[in-house]
Amino acid sequence: MVGLAILASSLLTNVSSSESSEPELDLDPDQHIVEVAVGETATTKDGSRVTVEAVDAQPADHGTAYTVVVEYCAAEDNELVRPANFRMLHSQYTHLAHSIDPSDDALEVTRLDAGECATGNVGFFIAEEEPTELKVDYRPGDLSSLTWVVDDPE
Repeated sequence: MVGLAILASSLLTNVSSSESSEPELDLDPDQHIVEVAVGETATTKDGSRVTVEAVDAQPADHGTAYTVVVEYCAAEDNELVRPANFRMLHSQYTHLAHSIDPSDDALEVTRLDAGECATGNVGFFIAEEEPTELKVDYRPGDLSSLTWVVDDPE
């Protein structure tokens, strides 16, 4: 019986010592997170400038359609601009960009050289009439994000 108590004590000591020796999770030092208001320009970690110029809301069947006017200015040659890198956030939900008619000045997938800019619209749909905590988010594919807080869509 005493031997069983010693064995149990030894196992508990080994478990607690192995738990405390695990390394802590470190965030990526290259992570770049910026939050600004609509109309302001944010800069990616590579130096490109991105602006959400305006957010327009229109009632639609079963929700609200949003048109987001964006400008992307490349810092390096051969940068690829993709509307799919933009997302709309509200509360805990994330909405992906959807295709809009090219006649609506849609932002196209485009390769830019340093100093060149692309401007266009990105479309979103939210199945609510008045979503809360509305934001536009740009994620270029790494852990970085640029986020614009939408106070009142036009």
